[in-house]
Amino acid sequence: MSGKHKDNKKKSIFHALFIPLLLIMLFQAVLFYVTAVYGGIEETMNRNAADILTERLINRKNEIETSFTKNWANLDACKSEMDLLYERYTEEHGHNPFVEEAASQADFLSDAAPILVQTLRSNGVSSVFLILNDQDRKTTFHPNASEYKMGLCIRDLDPTSSFTGVEDLLIERAPSAVIEQLGCSLDSWWEAKYMFESRDAGAFYYNPLDAAWDNPDASSEDLAYVEGAHKISDSDQEVMSYSIPLMDKNGYPYGVLGVELTTKYLTTLLPSKELNDSDKGCYVLALQNVDTKVCTPITGSGAAFSRCFGNTDLIDCSNASDLGGFQVNGRDGTLLYGAAAPITVYNNNNPFESEQLTLVAFVEKAELFSYVKHIKRTLAMVSAFSLFLGLCGLLLISRRFSKPITALAKRVQSMPPKDSFSLGRIGIQEIDQLVDSIEELNRNVSRDIARTEFFSRMSHDMRTPMNAIISFSSEELLEGTNEEQKLEYLEKIHSSGSYLLGLINEVLDMTKIESNKIELQYNSVAAETMWDTILPIIDKLAQKKQIMFQKDIRMEKTAVLVDEQHLNQIVMNLLSNAVKFTPKKGAVTFMAEAVTSKGDSDILDVTVRVSDTGIGMSSEFQQHLYTPFEQENDGLEGTGLGLSIAKKLVEMMKGTIECISEKGAGTTFTIHISLQKCDMNSIVQVSDEVKQEIQNEKKQEEIIALQGKRVLVCEDHPLNTQIITKILERVGIHVTTAPNGQAGLDLFCAAPENSFDAVLMDIRMPVMDGLETARQIRRLDREDAKQIPIIAMTANAFAEDVEASSQAGMNAHLSKPVDPTMVYNTLQQLMKD
Repeated sequence: MSGKHKDNKKKSIFHALFIPLLLIMLFQAVLFYVTAVYGGIEETMNRNAADILTERLINRKNEIETSFTKNWANLDACKSEMDLLYERYTEEHGHNPFVEEAASQADFLSDAAPILVQTLRSNGVSSVFLILNDQDRKTTFHPNASEYKMGLCIRDLDPTSSFTGVEDLLIERAPSAVIEQLGCSLDSWWEAKYMFESRDAGAFYYNPLDAAWDNPDASSEDLAYVEGAHKISDSDQEVMSYSIPLMDKNGYPYGVLGVELTTKYLTTLLPSKELNDSDKGCYVLALQNVDTKVCTPITGSGAAFSRCFGNTDLIDCSNASDLGGFQVNGRDGTLLYGAAAPITVYNNNNPFESEQLTLVAFVEKAELFSYVKHIKRTLAMVSAFSLFLGLCGLLLISRRFSKPITALAKRVQSMPPKDSFSLGRIGIQEIDQLVDSIEELNRNVSRDIARTEFFSRMSHDMRTPMNAIISFSSEELLEGTNEEQKLEYLEKIHSSGSYLLGLINEVLDMTKIESNKIELQYNSVAAETMWDTILPIIDKLAQKKQIMFQKDIRMEKTAVLVDEQHLNQIVMNLLSNAVKFTPKKGAVTFMAEAVTSKGDSDILDVTVRVSDTGIGMSSEFQQHLYTPFEQENDGLEGTGLGLSIAKKLVEMMKGTIECISEKGAGTTFTIHISLQKCDMNSIVQVSDEVKQEIQNEKKQEEIIALQGKRVLVCEDHPLNTQIITKILERVGIHVTTAPNGQAGLDLFCAAPENSFDAVLMDIRMPVMDGLETARQIRRLDREDAKQIPIIAMTANAFAEDVEASSQAGMNAHLSKPVDPTMVYNTLQQLMKD
């Protein structure tokens, strides 16, 4: 009872695989998600996002810094020329020529104007300015008062333009006397002098000037000053300036030289899109207090800058983040992540280095690190989707595991053993091995049944010609017959024997093809003569059966490489079948066409079509048309191998064979093959009469050459011995016979040297077989044993039999039944050599 209960609880393959694998997949999905999300990946991805922002910031900062130091703030050449000009003025006008001397200041500005225009062009800045010092000592700015300073300021609205003249320049500040000389247009807010209402309003002038008063021994570059966003008048454009004091040899500051960049132009150099495509990031160019980390914006780019900051807002960058940057709240409440990169514009120990020009990059924190949340969601979706796919895969795999085994059981139970079937493979070694074993078992059983059916068919087909041979040669039938009747009986015996040989050859051909032991032999043949051998034979068969045989041959006159024997075998099979299955008064048509291939002029495309008006074939039988031993009309002669052999030979020739047939309406076979063209000169064209004459002469020469020769025949079958003896003696050969290999070896050893001119050796003999006999003869210590031709004459006709004969030391291999002409040719050739 317990055993039966256990059997009822046995699981199917599907359930045995599905449940455990499902649990494993669930565990793997959860483990993957937890590991990916909580295994440090979030921190790593956040740091990568911050690093990417910093990297982009550094690249942009380097570009601006390079432009600043190499171009914008490069005032060395201009300063040198100003110093030379001022030195000349001191020589002409004495010490401190600008102090309370407006005329000298105007003249100096007039002389300096070309130098300033050249600097404006070469440095690629928005403005260049020069403001002269009219005091001989450091002074204090008077509260509630304004100071006026003589200076020159020239502006280029488009620093990137390629103008070389002054037509695109505007004068911002200049004395009237200088305007006419420059030839530039006046800006709408032009004034003759600089007016400073406070010291802070003129910081770009006073700061470097005061630094020069305090550090008379310093160089001008060490006292440079960067001023943030400012205007020289309320209506003017907002600019950032870089200025240096101009000092004579004694350290006296005679003026301030500087350049300006409009904030509008600077904004074009800060593409916020490279930080974030969604306008949730911005660049800010600012002056940062080194100690407090507070930034005063000069300009900024992007919608995020306008939304979160303004030019007047101070930005506190001291709230450091664990990722290396800092966090800032915009004025709209948005939390931003930022990174800062100082731009080096001051030399060491500059008086103004506590305020550093800095480029800051901001991206909304939620946006910058949003892809981390996105990845979490994606991981969750991927895990769920992977789990879903896994479930589907498990269902398919589990069912695929069980399906072939279930199908195997059902098909094995329902199909007769002789039926061939394929269960398919699923790529699992053990199950596929089981399927292979069952299919092999089925093939073995089917092969045994097929072999039984084959011998049954062969027995039936062979009995018909054998019955004719035995009957027409029996005493009862020969008794009382005249010579004419005897000749008729002999002809029928010969015809039946030929038919029997054809049956055997077909079986041998099929065996060779299936074991891949047949090789195509390509020779040069004239295309138009390929069918000359077989068509006359079909003509006679058709006439005998009163069938109309029609021929339509359209072949190019060219030579081709073709295995003529096997191609004729294919076509002969189709034509003979057409005649056989076509009733009296019917018609058989042979069409052969050969044209040069369109794709290759060296290829001849050959089409052969054999049509008949015969009994046709059913659609069911056409499914097994090329299966060996299959026949729809069992009442007709044949093994059912012809079409199978034809198809396999066509495929070996890289061609195709097609069949169209209808029961009671006839059949059409079409063959397509491609043949390689060759030189026509390689073929000797000989007429049929000349061929026959040559053959007759050759036969006569062979007979003469063979007369008087001595041949040892080793053959155990008395009838075969009698036949070959008769064939040899017919051409004057002296024959000595031996009933087995040992007797043949003894006769050869006992005879004097050169007693025999050749040995004909059967293979299967008692006592000693032909192969061993040949080897023993070759081992004899006699000169004639090494040279005498030994020819295998056997029913063993396979390639391995030929190879075995050659390895045993034989010179040739002839198949039974013996062809007298082949025997004569072989003997004549070998004995001549």
